[in-house]
Amino acid sequence: MKDIITDSGCIRGCVDELMDENFNIQDKLREMLINPESTNSDVFGPQQKSEFLYHLLKLVCVGGALCQTEETFTEWKIAIKSIYKDLLSIHIDSHKNVRVSSKVFHIDPEGSNTLLFPITSRHNKCYIIIDQLENILTILYKPFQSFW
Repeated sequence: MKDIITDSGCIRGCVDELMDENFNIQDKLREMLINPESTNSDVFGPQQKSEFLYHLLKLVCVGGALCQTEETFTEWKIAIKSIYKDLLSIHIDSHKNVRVSSKVFHIDPEGSNTLLFPITSRHNKCYIIIDQLENILTILYKPFQSFW
């Protein structure tokens, strides 16, 4: 991560590049998350990329076409941690182990119809989170809206 975020928490900048439906990439963090050919695309392995925390990182940091970038990672980290805690429930089982009682399901934007996502984009996101103990269903929905 040192190629992306400095020891002081600053996000390293890069040369502006338009990518994927006119996303203006101005820093190494968004470049890593959007550009599969980035030199930093392997910072997170396949297992980490499948975890919900990584999906939240991408959802928050990539944002939409008009997403304002941050200069430090601290703001992103606080937001992601807060969203993660709000969406997932934990409990302590009979053996005093902490367990996540929520199940997260990712709706594939490529396989859905136009009723769910009006514009086809790999940046469409929809997650269904089910808390099995409390019987609560939460939907996190972010359709991509192009600026242009």
